[in-house]
Amino acid sequence: MKIYMTDSTYRYDIEALAKAIFKTEELEETRDLDAFGPFLAIIYNREDDVFSMRVVWRDPKNETFEKHETVMQSSGDERENKRQVRSKLKHLMIKTILGDKSANILPWGTLTGIKPSKLVHEMIQSGMKREDIRRKLKNEYLISKEKINLLMRVARLEQNFIYPPDPNKISVYIGIPFCPSKCLYCSFPTQVNAGNEIKDKYVKALALEIRSYAKEIEPYEIETVYIGGGTPTELSASHLKEVMDVLHGTLDLSRLKEFTVEAGRPDTIDKHKLSVLKESGVDRISVNPQTFNNKTLEIVRRGHTSEDVHKVWEMVRQYGFNSVNMDLIVGLPGENISEMELTMENVYKIKPDNLTVHTLALKKNSEMRKSSVLKMLPDENSVAHMIKLAEKGAVLLGMEPYYMYRQKYMLGNMENIGYAKAGKACIYNMRMMNDLQTVIAFGAGVMTKFVSLEDNRILRAANYKNSKDYIDSPLEMAERKMKTKKILDYKNI
Repeated sequence: MKIYMTDSTYRYDIEALAKAIFKTEELEETRDLDAFGPFLAIIYNREDDVFSMRVVWRDPKNETFEKHETVMQSSGDERENKRQVRSKLKHLMIKTILGDKSANILPWGTLTGIKPSKLVHEMIQSGMKREDIRRKLKNEYLISKEKINLLMRVARLEQNFIYPPDPNKISVYIGIPFCPSKCLYCSFPTQVNAGNEIKDKYVKALALEIRSYAKEIEPYEIETVYIGGGTPTELSASHLKEVMDVLHGTLDLSRLKEFTVEAGRPDTIDKHKLSVLKESGVDRISVNPQTFNNKTLEIVRRGHTSEDVHKVWEMVRQYGFNSVNMDLIVGLPGENISEMELTMENVYKIKPDNLTVHTLALKKNSEMRKSSVLKMLPDENSVAHMIKLAEKGAVLLGMEPYYMYRQKYMLGNMENIGYAKAGKACIYNMRMMNDLQTVIAFGAGVMTKFVSLEDNRILRAANYKNSKDYIDSPLEMAERKMKTKKILDYKNI
């Protein structure tokens, strides 16, 4: 689809909303106002205190729709002026392109960011009343009533966990970039079927990076540790023990509130690994079937069956972890209402402590984006129905939605939601998603996030994505963090 803009001031906002509306990455910028084919033109101009804007949409049938609007601007606050224009421009795009169909196609309205609950928390902290927040979400962001209700429920539950934020507390994230196979929907640069030699080198590089940066962590209290992937349990029991020994031997974990490991793939879990995790103080793990339909599991290359999930859960129960999470994906190829009902029947039999419901995201670097299974994906109405079935199942299990986020290219422009029973919510997820705590990350493909609560700023330090590059450079990764932290400290003087 071709897109024309008079200048690039609001380019990011225009393109992000256009991609959400048309569900495509294929936006071709043009300078030809008479370009052939589906065509979107955004024309705006400012004269003194009057900002005029015009949106022209020519659909695939060559029908043209056009709307225009003007915004009177105050002369003093340029930031507020831009906010007003950005909001009106998005409204005008939706009215012109979608008309009355906007609520079905864009349940999140003009909101294209991945952290909607963070927006609500910022409004709460500014002193806004809840009814005023609801009104703003509806009128300014055009969010549907259903999604506003979800946002307010999540924010209410999160509030008790994440405020007041403490600058002296941090989280630690460990990345393990190995998997037994590459799922069709995955875009993570994971290494599949890596041998013991490469895993051994990786664990040693990880230990070196942690030890090299440990002194920088000493002034802070580590509140949570989260080991993710990839699939951490793709490591052997002995390699997992090495990682645990380094963490306990190098960092002060005496005041830890939560220790999570994504066991993830049922086909990587055994008693030896579970024993290592339990003995090392891990109190929260994830076992992620994604679906309980064996045909789907085969299509997306999960490498396990629904029967395997049940066997693993029986094994996991024996170890008495404080909280066990289960991940599902709504919208997998070949699935519809009946498949979702079957999955939720199995979830109810297992009765996990947490349930994270993801909407399938067609990520740019995933094989699925180029696969013939795209024609097997459910339609938007079915996806919405399936998400409601998951919510109903979570409620029957005594769970509440406690955190949420969005991703690009999600089916139906939906969201990912974490549900939890009372006392089982994941602290790391809530703190990380709302950018209220520094997260120090070690390993390949991870991102350290330094949060300055004082002036609401975030600085990031990325590690190499490729595991081989990381293995060759763990000291450089530690140094990157040190340099980034110095920049933040200097600016806060």
